[in-house]
Amino acid sequence: MPDALPATPEPDARRVWGLPLLVVAAVALRLGTLAQSPFDIDAALLTAGVRHFDPTAMQPHPPGYAGLIGLARLLPVEPALALRLLSALSVAPLLVFTAAIARRVGAEPLTAAALVAMSPVTWLYGVTENAYALGAAGAVWTAWSCQRAQEKPSHERAAWVGLALGVTGALRPSLLVFLAPMACWGVGLRGLPAFTVGVALPTVSWIAASAAASGGLLVFLGAVVDQFGVARSFRPEHWRLHQLHQLGVYLIQCLGGGALLLLWLRRVPGP
Repeated sequence: MPDALPATPEPDARRVWGLPLLVVAAVALRLGTLAQSPFDIDAALLTAGVRHFDPTAMQPHPPGYAGLIGLARLLPVEPALALRLLSALSVAPLLVFTAAIARRVGAEPLTAAALVAMSPVTWLYGVTENAYALGAAGAVWTAWSCQRAQEKPSHERAAWVGLALGVTGALRPSLLVFLAPMACWGVGLRGLPAFTVGVALPTVSWIAASAAASGGLLVFLGAVVDQFGVARSFRPEHWRLHQLHQLGVYLIQCLGGGALLLLWLRRVPGP
C-alpha cells in the first residue's frame, strides 16, 4: 500500500490576515484621530479650493492639485473633513503597495508595511487636509509599477507606469517631476511611447481643469511660474533661499530615506 501523500501545509495565518488587519487598524486609528482644525496655511488653501477651485486666487495655491480637489468633491461632507478622510483612507493603498514592493525585493512585507504605518510623518499627514498622504500612496504605486515593468518589460506595463505617474501628478503635481526619472528608468527606451500615452491622459486632464478654472492656459501657467519661480527679481532673498531649502530637503528625504529603507529591507529575512 503506497504511503499517504503528505498533507498540504496550512497557510500561515500571519501571512493571510496580517496585512489586511494592519490596513484596517491603520485606517481606523487615523479616522479616530482626524485633525479638528486646519493644519497649516496649505491645508486652509486646499479647503478653500474644494469650495471654489481657482489656482490663480490661491484656492489652492498653484499648480492647483486638481485631482485631490476632484476626489474631495465626491465625498458628501464638508470640504475640510473630505480632505482629512482622503488622507486617512490613503494609508490603505500606501501599505498594500509597500508590502508588494518589499515582497519583490525579498523582504518581509508585513514588517515593511508596519514600519510605514507607524511612521510619525505618515501618521501626521494621514489625519490632515494636506496632499502628502495621497501623494505618497501614488508614489509607491508608481514604484511598484516600475518594478513590474523591469521584471517583465511590455508596452502594457509601461503604460501602467505612465498611468500611475500621471494620476500621482494629478494629486500632487511636484511628484510628476520628482518621480519621472525613476519612471523612465523603469520602462526603458522601448517602453517610452506606451509610457507617454499612459501619463498623458491624467496629466492633460488635470492641466485642462486647472486652466479652465483659472481663465485660460496662459493665465494658469503664469500663476505657476509666479508661485515657484525662484529667480524673479521681486522675490526677496530670504524667499528664494526658503524655496531652495525646501527643494533640498525634499531631495534629501527622497534619496536618503529611500536608500536607507532599501538597505534595511534587504537585510530582513523574506517570508
